[in-house]
Amino acid sequence: MDYTPASPTDSVTPAASAPVSRSPIAHAAVGSGYRVVLATAGSLLIAALCICGALVSAVLLRDDLDVFAGGIAQGLFCGGVGLFDCHAVAAHESAWFLGFPLAAWGLFFYIVMTGLSICGLVLRGPDQKAALAIMTILAALAVALDVYLAWVMLARIKVICLNCAATYGVNVALLLLCRLRERAIGGAIRWRHMLPSPRKLLGKDLAEYYGETLKTGVLLLTLAATGFAFYTVTVPVRELAEHGLREVKLLALRLKEGEPDVDMGRFADQPAIGPLEAPIYIAVAGDFQCPYCRSIANLLEELRVAHPTKLRLIFVQSPISKTCNPAIEEDTHPDACWLAALGACAHREGRFWPLHHWLFDELALADVTRESVTRRLAGAGFDAAMIACADSADARAAVAADVALCRELGLTATPSLVINGFVKRGGYFPWMLRQIITKHMIQDGLGCEWKHFVGPPVPAPR
Repeated sequence: MDYTPASPTDSVTPAASAPVSRSPIAHAAVGSGYRVVLATAGSLLIAALCICGALVSAVLLRDDLDVFAGGIAQGLFCGGVGLFDCHAVAAHESAWFLGFPLAAWGLFFYIVMTGLSICGLVLRGPDQKAALAIMTILAALAVALDVYLAWVMLARIKVICLNCAATYGVNVALLLLCRLRERAIGGAIRWRHMLPSPRKLLGKDLAEYYGETLKTGVLLLTLAATGFAFYTVTVPVRELAEHGLREVKLLALRLKEGEPDVDMGRFADQPAIGPLEAPIYIAVAGDFQCPYCRSIANLLEELRVAHPTKLRLIFVQSPISKTCNPAIEEDTHPDACWLAALGACAHREGRFWPLHHWLFDELALADVTRESVTRRLAGAGFDAAMIACADSADARAAVAADVALCRELGLTATPSLVINGFVKRGGYFPWMLRQIITKHMIQDGLGCEWKHFVGPPVPAPR
């Protein structure tokens, strides 16, 4: 065989510059790796959304329970007044379903979805597809419910709860992601794969055994977490509801058979709103910085507007501050005495109820302070001279007279209520008060006859 050596002038292409061609197998491996990474990222995002939904539901549940117990729900991202009003949404009847807060059902939903998302993350094949298919169906149902709740919030309550809206966004994202992940997995949906298989658990195939064991463990943990959450939520709700119903029945019995504790004529000089001939007189011993007083005041105003001929509301200053109330040992509400004096000045000018509405309904609770009220008072349409009046001896004397009246009548807690002469120290939760007034007094007429009063009807305010 002849051999011809290469000439120094011959050009040789370096091997490094030669184009590298990957085999179809290498291309498939790279594509498969990308798909695995994207699938894992999608599953992790789904699980993260479920956890976020559970956290927001826990915040909403706290708000619902606060409102149920007579407090104020100010939300994580919204206040208790204005367009973004979490309290109004939490206080609406749509916030409850089957005797429990809707947020509790949302929490249970997200716990179940979190368990299913873990199945969608760790299982493979038909098991994974079945888990994602169930999540898609549940998310679709949640979105359908959200559409209705959003309509109620915007059309009926006419405010926005940003925390509620956050759950709507979470549910839409879950629906889209679960559907995309489920479609990306080939094959038909086999619903039976969502349940543990005794055959695989007892079989000799270790891969199937460990897969079924993992699935069983996740499902059992999900059931346990849901059960624990259900117990944690339902027990206090039931206890509070049972206590409230007992109190309502007790007052209904007193209204029917008992004698009034207080002559309503004792409140003749107090600011009042509503017709003199109204069958229901309610005196509230309250504090403008008290969140429970705020809840009661807003409910009573709602009922007065709904039943304008039935209710007459009366207000007595009962500030929770040792500055003007000897029964209080510390300044729980440091500006309460000044605000009470401002109320006395407004009453003198015949503008107490506009001030009452402004402080309790239009201002956020955090803004009901001396500094904030002083800055905003004139802009709200009130005479700036009321500021000087609130520091006067006459205003302080009027507050002292109210405090003395409360002590004399046994209204030793703030808030306290006097309903047609019957005293309730500490007041009632708003839902209890609604039931007392609408069902037992307006519908059944209990305690609404003037013969139950020791003194004459309260005269009109000056």
